[in-house]
Amino acid sequence: MLKIQEYSGKSQGIIDFIILVDKDFYPPISKRKRIEDYVLDSLAEPHYVLVVWDNDTIIGSVCTCLDMPEKGEGYIYWLAILPNYRTQGLATKLINNVEKYLRKNTYNKIKVRTWSTNMASIALYTKLGFSTDYVIKNERGNGVESIYFVKNLA
Repeated sequence: MLKIQEYSGKSQGIIDFIILVDKDFYPPISKRKRIEDYVLDSLAEPHYVLVVWDNDTIIGSVCTCLDMPEKGEGYIYWLAILPNYRTQGLATKLINNVEKYLRKNTYNKIKVRTWSTNMASIALYTKLGFSTDYVIKNERGNGVESIYFVKNLA
């Protein structure tokens, strides 16, 4: 049975999960930074981390940084689901839970970025009411743009 809950375990559990999905990011996180540092840096900021459990295995996660409460903005630092669990609506459920948490804590905006060749995430964010905030050409390599999305929660 799948269960979504706030993550309160040791950082190693998240590090192990990110290692499993590393190649799904572009470029892979490990090509930009040590995965341990990536996770620890994100958890050093005020954050809200949800995981999807399949028994005792993390099969999905979202980390939202809460370091701009004065602006009322949360920023999705990562969102990932293991390949065998995709297309089951888990990413939508994670984002919906994050939005509920942000609204409850008086945040009025959520931001996220993806890359131009990640058609699944572009479709997901668009379906969930995000709009393009801005695009940075070639930020992720020749011909691969970073697309920054925003959604008002108020």
